[in-house]
Amino acid sequence: DRLQLLPLKIRMLTIVLKGYDFEIQRDEIQFLQTHWESYIAAKHNLGVAYISSDGSKALQIFKETLKDLARIKHLFTNNIQVSPGDVDANRDGTLQDTEIQIKTRIAHVYGEKGDWKEKKKILLELAEQAELLYGSKHKKYAQICNQVGECTTALGEYVTAEKYLIESIQVGRSLGFVPSSHLFNLANLYTRYGKHDQVLQIMQEAVRVDEQMHGKESLAVTVPLRKLAQTIGLVGDTEEQLKIMQRCYSIYRKHGVQHGKEYAFVLQNLGIAWMDKGLKEGGFDFKTGMAFEKGDSLKNLKKAKALMEQAVTILKQSIDERHPDVGTAKINLGNCIGYLGENERKIGLQMEAMKSHIAVTGTENHSSVAELYANIGRTYSTMQRYEEAEKAMQKAYDINCACVGPLHNGSQWMMRRLNEIRAARQEQGFSQYSNPQSDNPFAEGVEQIKAMGIQK
Repeated sequence: DRLQLLPLKIRMLTIVLKGYDFEIQRDEIQFLQTHWESYIAAKHNLGVAYISSDGSKALQIFKETLKDLARIKHLFTNNIQVSPGDVDANRDGTLQDTEIQIKTRIAHVYGEKGDWKEKKKILLELAEQAELLYGSKHKKYAQICNQVGECTTALGEYVTAEKYLIESIQVGRSLGFVPSSHLFNLANLYTRYGKHDQVLQIMQEAVRVDEQMHGKESLAVTVPLRKLAQTIGLVGDTEEQLKIMQRCYSIYRKHGVQHGKEYAFVLQNLGIAWMDKGLKEGGFDFKTGMAFEKGDSLKNLKKAKALMEQAVTILKQSIDERHPDVGTAKINLGNCIGYLGENERKIGLQMEAMKSHIAVTGTENHSSVAELYANIGRTYSTMQRYEEAEKAMQKAYDINCACVGPLHNGSQWMMRRLNEIRAARQEQGFSQYSNPQSDNPFAEGVEQIKAMGIQK
């Protein structure tokens, strides 16, 4: 397992389970009464081993394991019953607790496959079950609340998400420890609202938590560092943003890890840092959307493109291509190549990403979809295809207002762009721009990138 030799791990677990099946055939009741935990643990671990390579197989194994648990419950005449709050670290071997663990795994796999609606359904049921079993002040209840918050954030249900995320953190604080992942997910929600000051404070705490727990050179610490870098980029400190992402990259190189979705996220965010640096150095022509060549601006944008291309490739190899994280990577790559003049490909990538997001949410009424329409509208505008640009930007504005309101930064940005497109369409040109470069091209550029890119 530690060597990541998954085929060998799967083979060994399969052999173990064959041995257990032989014992079950000999004396089912006797074997399960004394070894049910080992039997279920082996099936659970086999399912976990398949998650990264075959999600459907993992789901099949976990669902079979739930049936096994139901059969074991039926066999036990003295089934263990636990009252709320009675479960602690020494009693995690209960049937109820094991059932929750397996269902949590099933929810996770649905999320990996991009089916966030099914994941949400399972998690909401688990939250009720966990509260009854553990009580509302237990770390496992907090963990499930956090996962509900993460899931509802992805579905655009921000009010529900905030409720569960804050509850998970409050439980953690009452117990003396808040996992960095709980902080990370709240920060991700607040990023959608543009609450950058709060996000910065939350992620600084998350970095401290993981550095203390895992060490400053651990792979685990790169997760909150990535979010911290993203937030610092939002407030315009591109040098610090790049410095943090180079640290993340060097940690992965030090550990010899150059695969998997987390490594892809590091490459993606390092690419975003180089893109922001390039735009800050050179700015871009607001009329054409093309970056200006000043100093190393284009060189840095090309670095960004190469890193983001690599990130997309690795993500496709690591997770289901329909997963929204793949769509996110395509969004960011599209933003980058747009500044290099590859607008047709950019629109294609945005459309692919939109399909992924709509498949996840089941509706167009989501801020992520609004961001994609806005980005497509802006790109059509730079190509002087104003009719298509206006339709896309109007749709973006309507959706975003429905999701987060007309006063949200993203909605305001979309309205400004919509007015510019209408004026350009009416005048058959960009005559309203006496200077094709905005007074503060980087500020406008960052606003566009951050509004349009759901950076992971």
